[in-house]
Amino acid sequence: MNYESSVDNTDNLTTTLSVTIPNAEIEERFKKELSAVSKKIKIKGFRPGKAPIDMIKKMHGPQVRGDVVQKLISTSLGELIKEHKINYVGNPELDIKKNEEGHDLEFKANFAIYPEPEIKDYKGIKVKGPKLEVADQDVDKVVRRIQSSNAEHKKIEDRKKPKAGEVAEYTVFGFIEGQDKNKPNDLKPVKACLGQDELPPELDQALSEMEVGETKTIEVPSVAQHTADDAGVKYEVTLEAIYEQILPELTDAFVKTVDAECATALELKIKIREMLEKEREQNRNQKVEGEI
Repeated sequence: MNYESSVDNTDNLTTTLSVTIPNAEIEERFKKELSAVSKKIKIKGFRPGKAPIDMIKKMHGPQVRGDVVQKLISTSLGELIKEHKINYVGNPELDIKKNEEGHDLEFKANFAIYPEPEIKDYKGIKVKGPKLEVADQDVDKVVRRIQSSNAEHKKIEDRKKPKAGEVAEYTVFGFIEGQDKNKPNDLKPVKACLGQDELPPELDQALSEMEVGETKTIEVPSVAQHTADDAGVKYEVTLEAIYEQILPELTDAFVKTVDAECATALELKIKIREMLEKEREQNRNQKVEGEI
């Protein structure tokens, strides 16, 4: 597109873009659009596309020219914003200076721009990121979770109190203290392995101390986050049953069902370690950037 443009930084928060689009450019676009319109419009006494172009121009010229001008403004703004690298916020305020048939189109666009702060005295500042080390026990925890998700559960009938490493089946219902509980009748029990960091510590401890059939009301700050809106939120927990968790052996055959790309348990552990290292690297970078 042929046009002239200039940028004037009025102040630190405002930039004005001045644009001039030659009349020749407008006329060329106008003729193309008018020709396209003439093929679609039906005029009494003429077959489609056969009406004189002067008649089409007289009837629809102003509207077609208005559409052409709007498109040219939109297109030129998009290109010039990139060309002049204008980092603006919101929508620009348009000021049409000249828009007469037979003359160049002149307009200005006033942009509100983001301030560019001057950063000083940052050299020598030190920031610390968390350690990246992945211990064997970190890998073992992930492996155990994989085994746990594929484990068999054998119900324990001769004991009512669970032990660490066993699976607790329980129902939980949250309510606000001092208000009606409105406890639903179709609460579905869920299962979780105790002592394996699968539950908030308060819930894990409560279930570990309960017996099958017992109901206890607890607070779980790690879930409620202690905000003003959820102050007084409590949870009614019922231990429904306990199960022995029978983990599958970490054989090569089992590993292949977990990850087809791994042929052995060693390959799976190596892959888990690499994933943990990558995850910690990302977390470390985010925390370092936050500190900066």
